[in-house]
Amino acid sequence: MASPEGLGGPPVCYRHPDRETYIRCGRCGRYICPDDMVSAAVGFQCRECVRAGNAGVRQPRTVAGGGLRADTAVVTKVIIGINVAVFLAVQVSTQLLPRLWLAAYAFDGHGVAQGGWYRLITGAFLHQQTFHIAMNMFVLWIFGRPLEAQLGRVRYIGTYLICALGGSTASYLFNAPFTASLGASGAVFGLIGTLLVVERRFGANTGGVLIYLAILLLPGLLISNVDWHGHVGGLITGLALGVLFAYAPRARRAAWHVAGAVAVTVVLAAMIGGRTHHLNDTVGVAVNFVVPNVDELCGELHSCN
Repeated sequence: MASPEGLGGPPVCYRHPDRETYIRCGRCGRYICPDDMVSAAVGFQCRECVRAGNAGVRQPRTVAGGGLRADTAVVTKVIIGINVAVFLAVQVSTQLLPRLWLAAYAFDGHGVAQGGWYRLITGAFLHQQTFHIAMNMFVLWIFGRPLEAQLGRVRYIGTYLICALGGSTASYLFNAPFTASLGASGAVFGLIGTLLVVERRFGANTGGVLIYLAILLLPGLLISNVDWHGHVGGLITGLALGVLFAYAPRARRAAWHVAGAVAVTVVLAAMIGGRTHHLNDTVGVAVNFVVPNVDELCGELHSCN
């Protein structure tokens, strides 16, 4: 108990009884030491009163309802870091690439159709060529940062992963069973699609985004070894999520976002399941084939996202 001045000794901090102080909290009147005082409009307040006051203040949110952060690009930086780390690991280990790329059937018996569902995500973090990862990470940096600022971290992470799954799903549905695919392009195109819808909904000029999108889509339609299915699949997934984030009712908005994201994921999972059932009926799980040389995979076959 703090001692009032002149009664049993000098006053002390209510949290640190060993510290003498003569400053009172402007709200509750308790004595506070320098470590416990927070500057207020007039005088100082203790930390408990500041927390109590902030509890009744509505915290600022992003346009999609996410929490505002000082660093609005931290998740984008982490994703780029993961992609670069995997790229460097691939340069060191020649065995890593065929174990992670997206393929319906793989030499190790763990293709997607053989139960290796993880390839639908790992393939989206996988790059072999320097130009490939440099281009994808550049585009991710350009469009990922503004979208992260719009959505907030949690929604942004979910968007990236679901768009990666959307791109992989399209590749899995439309590529030949023995064709391998890799790259973050599906996820990146998904982010562009989401950003396009969100910015258009809230009145931003989207002309620049549309021009970039057209330029980025063109190589996939002209170059034989670029997996344009993954690009379009990621883009469509991103557009769907953009509509969800931009047009969900404000009442219980977070619940709408979660339910919508789950629904999109379930639809993708159903497509994957249907494709797997079809492949196993027509091709079979016990299949013998020769996986193309890794160096040829991104050169001669239409396999790179």
